[in-house]
Amino acid sequence: MVLEDLPPAPDGAPEVAFDWLLASPTHTRRDVVEERVSISLRSQWALTVEREPKSATLHLPERIPTAAIVHPYSTMCLSILARWRGDLTLHGGAFVHGGAAWALCGDRTAGKSTMLGLLAGRGVPIAADDLIVVGDREALAGPHC
Repeated sequence: MVLEDLPPAPDGAPEVAFDWLLASPTHTRRDVVEERVSISLRSQWALTVEREPKSATLHLPERIPTAAIVHPYSTMCLSILARWRGDLTLHGGAFVHGGAAWALCGDRTAGKSTMLGLLAGRGVPIAADDLIVVGDREALAGPHC
């Protein structure tokens, strides 16, 4: 599967195997152990992320557009993998000013997307709109909404 809506990975980024299966989870669960995270919401979706080899498996009850797999499902996978790598992951947006990325974080409905839209309308470059990964003095964007 080609996930065209993902931003390009930086040079040297690890490869992650991503599988999508047509299946309905039978129960809700959250299982977090050192090498694996498994999350499911009964009859809606399930996701398992493995630390090594780096992989993610998504179970959905029906076919959906590839863009919907990229966001929100791959965002969860990438956030988990980035945390395992030691990076800081933030649910929020970021814009570029003065050669640096500035993060906008807040609760749901706090106005992050509205502010990013206003900034973009004024020509301010938007670096991320949902997931920010910070590591090695660098801010990386997750998949766009």
